[in-house]
Amino acid sequence: MWESSRVACVVFMVVALVAVMLVFCCLNTGTSVVINEVMVSNYEWIQDPQGDYDDWIEIYNAGDEAIDIGGMYLTDRRLNPDGWWQIPEDSPETTIPAGGYLLIWADGDTGDSPGLHANFKLSASGEEIILFDARGNLIDNIIFDTQLPDVSYGRYPDASNDWRVFDIPTPREGNIIGRYLGIVAPPELNHNRGFYETSLNVAITCETEGATIYYTLDGSEPNETSMEYTNPIPINSTACLRVRAFRNDWLPSTIKTHTWLINESEAIKSLPVLSIVGDEEEALYEPNGIMAIVGGHYDEKVWVPDGPNDYNNPMQRGREYERPVSVELINSDGSAGFQSDCGIRVRGSRNTRPRYRRSDDWFTGSIFNKFSFNLYFRSIYGESRLEYPLFSGSQVDRLKCVVLRAGKNDQRNPFIKDELVRRLHTDMGAVASSGRMVNLFINGEYKGYYNLCERIDEEFLQEWYGKDEDWDVLPKSGLRDGDKVAWNALLDYVRNHDLSDDAHYQEVGRRLDITAFIDYLILELYIGREDFPVVNWTVARERSDEGKFRFYIWDVEQSMRASGLHRVGFNELPGFQGGQDINGKEPPIGWLYRALKANDDFRLVFADRIQEHFYNDGALTNANITDRFLELRSEMSGVLPNMDMFILDTFIPERRDIILNAFAQEGLSILADTEP
Repeated sequence: MWESSRVACVVFMVVALVAVMLVFCCLNTGTSVVINEVMVSNYEWIQDPQGDYDDWIEIYNAGDEAIDIGGMYLTDRRLNPDGWWQIPEDSPETTIPAGGYLLIWADGDTGDSPGLHANFKLSASGEEIILFDARGNLIDNIIFDTQLPDVSYGRYPDASNDWRVFDIPTPREGNIIGRYLGIVAPPELNHNRGFYETSLNVAITCETEGATIYYTLDGSEPNETSMEYTNPIPINSTACLRVRAFRNDWLPSTIKTHTWLINESEAIKSLPVLSIVGDEEEALYEPNGIMAIVGGHYDEKVWVPDGPNDYNNPMQRGREYERPVSVELINSDGSAGFQSDCGIRVRGSRNTRPRYRRSDDWFTGSIFNKFSFNLYFRSIYGESRLEYPLFSGSQVDRLKCVVLRAGKNDQRNPFIKDELVRRLHTDMGAVASSGRMVNLFINGEYKGYYNLCERIDEEFLQEWYGKDEDWDVLPKSGLRDGDKVAWNALLDYVRNHDLSDDAHYQEVGRRLDITAFIDYLILELYIGREDFPVVNWTVARERSDEGKFRFYIWDVEQSMRASGLHRVGFNELPGFQGGQDINGKEPPIGWLYRALKANDDFRLVFADRIQEHFYNDGALTNANITDRFLELRSEMSGVLPNMDMFILDTFIPERRDIILNAFAQEGLSILADTEP
C-alpha cells in the first residue's frame, strides 16, 4: 500500500512539474507555441509537398485554443533582423489547433507552394533557431550541436524543457520517448592534420563524460570492436586516423578523420594534398568498393566476365555504386583546408569504364590504372554541401559535387590542357568550371597528381548565377538534369526555319545565347580539338522564360597537339544532312553554326568576338595564353619539372595566323596578322 502511494506521488509530481513548465513557458512568451522538434539532416525521412527531403521545424501549440502564428518571425540569425523570415499572414496554413502541430520547411525556397517554406536552411554541424512574435519579442529558441541524418532533436514530453534525440522522428505528431539521451560529442585530437617532419603522439579526448573512444588506422569506420583508445597513439609515417566515441544510451559521435603526412618529398609538398580515406573492402576495393573488379579477363582492353559471379564495379553508374568516404584538403603550406564526409563514385565514359584495371601502380603503368572520381556532398554523410572557397576566381563556394580528373588523354605530360582551356574560357567572359592541381592520397598511399575541378550540373549553375531555378543540363553522353524538351525544340526550330530571316534569327536568340555560342566556337576552333564537335560538350539552360542555352568547355584534352596545329575545324561543322553528318554522327553544334551563319548579324557578331579575343590584350592573344600556360607550368613544376613545351614553343606562336586565316576563308571578315 505504501509502495503504490509512493508511485502515485511520484507520478503526480512529474505531471505537476510538466504543468509548471508549460505555465512558465506561456508566462514568459505570452503565447502557447514552442519549437518542439527539428530535423536538420533529412535524408529520406519525410518529403515536403514538392517531393524534396528538406530540413524541417515543428511548432507545437500547447494551449487550449487555436492560435494563428501568421506574422511571427522564424530565423537562424538572431542578430540580423533584416533577414528574419516572417511567417505569412492571412494564410489557412498558419493556424495551429489546440494541442496541434505545424511543420515549416527550412529549405530556402520561399516561393514553393503548398507548404510553409522558410528563407533559410539548417546546418547539421549545429546552430540556433529562434521564434519571435510579430513585434520582434522572443517567444522560443533552440540551440543544438552536431546532428545526424534522419535523426531529430525535440522536447520530451511535448513543450517540456527536456530535450531528447529521436531515432524515430515524429513530425506533426507527439514526441514518443527518445531512445537516446543525446549524441556523444565528437572526439578532439591534439594535432591538426597536415605536413610534419617528425613523428607524433596523438592524444584524443571527448567532452562527453563516460564516453569510450575507438579508432582505426586502415580507413575503416571505428566501432566498438575497433581498437580502444587508452594512451596517445604514435604516428611515425604518413597515416590516416579515424576516431569515434561511444556511450551507452547515447548515439555515437560523428567520426573524426585526420591525415598526417610525415617526411613527404618536396614534390608532394609542392601541391595541395587531397586525402581520401575509406573502408578498403566496403568503400574502395574488393569485394564491395567502387573499384572492385572480381574475376573476368581483358579482351582487346575490354573487361569480359568469365563466370556468373564475376563483376566489375567501375563499369556501373548511379547512387547504388556510391560509397561513403572522408576527404581532406591539406594545403601545400601545411595548413588544413577542410575535412568533410562525402560519397565517392568512379567517373568515366562508356569507353573508359570497361577498360579500368585494378593495379597498385596508378602512375607509370596503363592509363586505365588511374581512376577518375566524383565526390558528392550529401546530408546522409554530413553537410549537404561543401562550404569552402575551394577554387580561386570562382563565384561558387558551396559545392554539391567536385570532380577528380585523372586526365585520360593528357595524363602525364603536360597534364594541363583541360584546365588551361577552361581558364581561357573564363578569360573570355564565360562561366566555366574552375579547377586546381592536387596530389591525391588514398588511405595514406600516393596515387599521383590530379585536376580537381567543379562539375557542370544544376547545383553548380544555380550557385554561379545565384538563382534557385531548375536547369536542363545535357552533356553529349546523356541527360544530367532536367529534360531534353527545350533543347530538341530549339534544334527542330533551327532545322525548319531559314535563319537569314531576322525574325527567325531573333527567335533562336531568345533560346540560345548566340554571343556565348560564338565564343565557345572560337575557343574550340582555336585549340584544334581532335574529337570536336562530336563528343565532349555540355549545353545547359535555366528552365525559365529568361533561360538560354549555353555551351560549357569540358574534357578537351585532345587539343593543342602537333597533329592539330593546322586543323581548322570548319569541315567538322556540317549542316543538316538527314539529321547526321557524313560519318553518321550527330553534331548539333555544326547544325547550329551552319544555320546561324546564314544571317548577316551572326557573321558580324562573330567578327566582333574575334576582334575582342585576339587583339588588344584579349583572352586569346599570344601573351595571355602564354601567361596562363606559365601559370600552370609553375603550379605543376614540383611534380612535373620537365613539362612538355610544345604548346608554348610551337602551338601558341604558330596557331594564331593559321586560325585567323581560317576565319577569313570562312567569310568571317578577319584577316591574319602578326600581332601577338
